[in-house]
Amino acid sequence: MATSCQFFSKRRFRFERVWTRMEGFLEIVRGIWDAVPVTGDALQRLGLKLRGLARGLQSWSSKKVGSIRDQLRATNELVLQLDKAQDSRPLSALEVRLRRSVKARILGLASLERTIARQRARVAGMKDGDANSQFYRILASSQRRRNYISCLRHGDTVASSQADMEGLATALDLGGMVPRLLLVLPELLLALAFQAILRAPPQKLCGSAGGPPVTSPRIKLRDGRYLAYREDGVQRDKARYKIITVHAFDSTKDIPLPVSKELVEELGIYLLAFDRAGYGESDPNPGRNVKSEALDIEELADQLELGQKFHVLGVSMGGYSVWGCLQYIPHRLAGAALVVPVINYWWPSFPAELSRQAFKKMVVPEQRTLWIAHNAPYLLYLWMTQKWLPSSAAAMHHPEIFSKHDVEVIQKLMAMPRIIENKSRQQGVYESIHRDLLVAFGNWEFDPMNITNPFPTNEGAVHIWQGYEDRLVLVELQRYISKKLQWVQYHEVQEGGHMFMLVDGWTDKIIKTLLVGEEASPM
Repeated sequence: MATSCQFFSKRRFRFERVWTRMEGFLEIVRGIWDAVPVTGDALQRLGLKLRGLARGLQSWSSKKVGSIRDQLRATNELVLQLDKAQDSRPLSALEVRLRRSVKARILGLASLERTIARQRARVAGMKDGDANSQFYRILASSQRRRNYISCLRHGDTVASSQADMEGLATALDLGGMVPRLLLVLPELLLALAFQAILRAPPQKLCGSAGGPPVTSPRIKLRDGRYLAYREDGVQRDKARYKIITVHAFDSTKDIPLPVSKELVEELGIYLLAFDRAGYGESDPNPGRNVKSEALDIEELADQLELGQKFHVLGVSMGGYSVWGCLQYIPHRLAGAALVVPVINYWWPSFPAELSRQAFKKMVVPEQRTLWIAHNAPYLLYLWMTQKWLPSSAAAMHHPEIFSKHDVEVIQKLMAMPRIIENKSRQQGVYESIHRDLLVAFGNWEFDPMNITNPFPTNEGAVHIWQGYEDRLVLVELQRYISKKLQWVQYHEVQEGGHMFMLVDGWTDKIIKTLLVGEEASPM
């Protein structure tokens, strides 16, 4: 007798519940059932029909569904190749549509795979439980033991009998406390579970163990945080004009404004850039808001001894820091410029219909992100890190947010040698770009359209620069702000997008207008 024989058994038939929701399921079942010849007794016919149905459903499933894992691998690889192409060039309209349809297909396949996995897990659990029914008896006995109270102790009093424990519970009003505890306990457990899921990972602070190195000069603020900065232009003590620049979303101080050396030397300009809290090499500020940004700027100016007054220039998301300066430290400003400044759609002075229509013009992923940042900020980290749906279009650099002019600007920038590494997220995404969204689109302590003129005697000026073709910050809202604030000098660049200031000498025009009041011609 040989003992080395191998026995091969057929894979058992497994019915997938997801089949019942697929198109054509009932028709294939009816066709297979009716195709089995009517021979033999009733039990024999039933067995033949069931075996035929099992073989037919397996064949139909392999043709209709196929290997979900293989399909997921293929679609994920296609999206990966499109993402790699997007890093080096803008995707064509056909490629954008293909990427969108493939990602939708991935979601469907993942949902299908999850449904099948859940069903199989339930089947496996039932088999394991049925294999040893004593397991359930042990669980039930353990549960009874946990629910049993052997005695109650209060001070020196110990009650062990049922009657004594009831009397002690009545005296201590435990009977009224227990229902209240039962009501509060599920909420507490749910809150703890959500906190564990939604909590962002700890930041990798610059200079700490395992964190990024400190390579820039920094000041220590009153609250103990460090703020990194960068100086450009003429020497500080020889400057005629001192400008503090505030960087945009997902950027740092190390990405300088393209101002010409000739203008800097002609006007004697000193430029001071800094990493906003959580960005680059500046410590995060869990309590960051519009006011704290303005106070950081004031303390930076004081520690570097810029003098009583200075100019501020904020770009895009850096615009809310300038609004904070106009609200909280207007006495320190010699002038202010806001270039395509971010707009909060929930500012009270906006007419509801105007802000609603402008909000709908944004791409859908950006609408969802801003809505969550304003209405459910505790969900933002989960939303920004999930992989099922596209989140912030700005954070993902989605091509739909760029106008035709923006695409031309990007192409020009890509043709230039890139020697600066963007370290905006090196300490983590939550306290940098996520916190930026929470502050910009959360509830502000003030409405910018209620700010009073900081320069009533025209000793300085406030300028807003806006691109007409901007798809991130919409022109109609910027126009409304300029009409409400008559003292703001509003400049609209007719063919400009969100990035217009980076090319064609627009940075020089903006800075020269801010410092000496020379009006720039429209683009």
